[in-house]
Amino acid sequence: MQLTGKQADGYVIPLKKANIVCVITDVGMAGCGAFDVMVLDTYDYPAVKMKSSTTNPIATVDDLLEGQSKR
Repeated sequence: MQLTGKQADGYVIPLKKANIVCVITDVGMAGCGAFDVMVLDTYDYPAVKMKSSTTNPIATVDDLLEGQSKR
């Protein structure tokens, strides 16, 4: 997908009751609440955890991109 001035890959991993969602660029990633960004930080990997901008959980890449940073 094309972000503002940057190419990115979006991923959705479906689980039984939720999806694991992330967007990865050449400099880091944004992910749903399932990601432990503090652990990724120990590997010097830039990451941000996103929270939904609605009352619904993040289920799609669009939901993630419309969300708000938790970190």
